[in-house]
Amino acid sequence: MDGLLPRSLVNCRMLEVLDVGNNNISDTFPYWLESLPHLQVLVLRSNKFHGSVQSTKESPSFPKLRVLDLSSNYFVGALPVWYIENFNAMMDPHKDGGSPEYMMIVFLH
Repeated sequence: MDGLLPRSLVNCRMLEVLDVGNNNISDTFPYWLESLPHLQVLVLRSNKFHGSVQSTKESPSFPKLRVLDLSSNYFVGALPVWYIENFNAMMDPHKDGGSPEYMMIVFLH
């Protein structure tokens, strides 16, 4: 795939995983995917995405997102703190009965 990320993906309301890594996509951050109610994994790695990572709204975005890979692109600027703070699906609210913590990797021997 090369060119722009197809905006018709916003119509895929049941989409859970979108991995377009290692393509030749030259586009801005696809903030328009933030309303997909079931999206859990968004991989944009190793493309030519550019500009800032931002949203058009300050309400919770990507309600079920657990994995976000933006590496090896041409994004500029800081990630908006409120954006990351609203990624509630990345947290485990049942961890030891305490406050929510971000998901952790457990290595088994």
